[in-house]
Amino acid sequence: MSAPFEPRLWGKERGLIHPYPLGCHAIDAAVMAGALWDRYLTPRQRTVIAWRMGPD
Repeated sequence: MSAPFEPRLWGKERGLIHPYPLGCHAIDAAVMAGALWDRYLTPRQRTVIAWRMGPD
């Protein structure tokens, strides 16, 4: 069983009223990375990056 979400672990706080939880920051970063992957990389760039990352 996984541990419950720990809101005391923060991902960022600069310029914010309250610290932003690490779990939320990680989700935001993953979504943004996916958008950049889909919209800005060419098929060749995606192939090279995926190849360098290794097998699933």
